[in-house]
This record gives sequence, structure tokens and C-alpha cells, in this order.
Amino acid sequence: MDIKRLFKLICDEWERTIMTVVMISLLVFLSVTAYNMLMEDEGSSQNNVKPKSPHRFFDTTSTAYIDPAHLPSSINPFNFHIKVALPTPPKHNPQPVKPQQGGKNNNTPRPPDKTPPKDDGKKPAPEVVKSQPKQEPSKPQPPKVVRKISIQYRGYLRGTTDEQIAFYSALDSKSKKTEAKSAKEGAKIHGLLPIKSFDADQLVVVQGGKDVIVKRGKKQEIIIP
Repeated sequence: MDIKRLFKLICDEWERTIMTVVMISLLVFLSVTAYNMLMEDEGSSQNNVKPKSPHRFFDTTSTAYIDPAHLPSSINPFNFHIKVALPTPPKHNPQPVKPQQGGKNNNTPRPPDKTPPKDDGKKPAPEVVKSQPKQEPSKPQPPKVVRKISIQYRGYLRGTTDEQIAFYSALDSKSKKTEAKSAKEGAKIHGLLPIKSFDADQLVVVQGGKDVIVKRGKKQEIIIP
């Protein structure tokens, strides 16, 4: 076919020409889109970017919370002993005996006086016996109760905003309450022990100006003065 005749035919039938070009372009676009969708369903991509591995929120391999406590066979964890101080009996201070005067040698006994007493007609005054106050036995002082907080660190979680949250449980021996919750850095456990920092292995709290480390999966007792 002559090029001039073809060009003239295209110009005369310009509506059909535009429609044909549009249909061909649409078929090409749909074919490319369907090909990309099929490739994504099969798990492949055209770029070399590797997908991110899923984040592990909890360590499922840890079994420290179900391990039994390693105690000697002679210790009973349900038996408690309290030592009470026995009351001490009061001490009596004997009065010293004064030595008798009148002789050169105070150790020699004096002979008894055989002269009868003179009767002057007066009755002797009755002797007044002073009653000594009774001394009450000292009462035993009750033992001083020590307040302890037992902390068990369970791990941490990183949120969508890269904010870390620690998980722990803490038992207060004074209130007999267990605090099991999640907290951020700076929060206080039972309102007394501020959390300084934490990571995957340990939790650091501050007590009396000193750092106390609590290992993950283990209990740590902290004495509160």
C-alpha cells in the first residue's frame, strides 16, 4: 500500500484511528497490571528490597517462670520462725554491811551485853517498815518488721512509636499486694522504687541513691528502710 494513500486514509478516518490507538493502549496497560499482580501473589517483586522480619514481642523460649525453686530438703517454705527475746529477771542490789566500830580489831566479836534495859515508863515506838515498790518484769520488745519488695522482671515491648514498655510484677510485704503491670522509664514501683532503665536482659531501679539490677525471669528482694 502506498504511504500517501495510507496517510490519506488515516486522515479521512481519524475517528477510527484515535479509537484504535486508545483500545491498544488500554489493552497494554491492563496486561502490565495483571502481570504485576500475578508476580506479587507468587511472593516475588521486581525490586531487590528484602521484607522486614516480624517483630518478636514475647520470648516464647523462656521457661524461668515454671522452674521450681532450688531449696535444700531441710527447708520448708511454708514454715516461718520468729525469735522472741526472753524477759530478764530484775537484779537485786544487796546493801553493804557496815563494820562495827569500837575495837582495835573489827573482826573480833563483841561479848553480849547482859545488863537489863532501863524501864523509864515509856513504851517503845513501833518500828515503821517501809514497803518497797514492786518491780515489774521488763516486757519483751516486738521484733522489728522489715519491709521488702520482691520484683520479677518479665521483659519489655517496643511500640509503634519506638517507645519501650517494661512488664513486671512486684509484691509488697507491708501491704501484701502484688503489682503486675507495664510501665515506662521514670515510673515508680509501688510508688517507692523509680525505674531507671531496662532492656531485654535486666531492669534497673533506684533505691537509696544506688542502682539495683533485676535480671529477667528472676526475683530480686529490695529492703525498704
